[in-house]
Amino acid sequence: MTESAVARQHALEMHVQPARNRKIQFIELKAGDIQKELGWRARYRQIIAALWADEFEELARVRNLDKPGNRPRENSTVVLRFEVLDREQARQIEVSSLIGAEDESERNRTSICPGELRPSGA
Repeated sequence: MTESAVARQHALEMHVQPARNRKIQFIELKAGDIQKELGWRARYRQIIAALWADEFEELARVRNLDKPGNRPRENSTVVLRFEVLDREQARQIEVSSLIGAEDESERNRTSICPGELRPSGA
């Protein structure tokens, strides 16, 4: 398991799931605290990247409240804020992201009618 995967799994099991069980809607995760809990040193950049990734939002069914935006500066004092989603909220976001992806895919498609083809050099 990669360090990023370990950080994501740790945040899920030690912070997100307990918050969800206690019906807490918002959590804050401090990079330095996660690093300390894992017994790591100088890995806060890896932790921030792992928790900022869309993969963490999908895995943990949370919404990063600091997105859209640039990833924060990388130091141990960085606090990432998340909304803990219930199953229905997570499903709604999943569906809307799929619809958004289909819309984007549709906009990026190029169709060429046979009459539009021209031999090169013509």
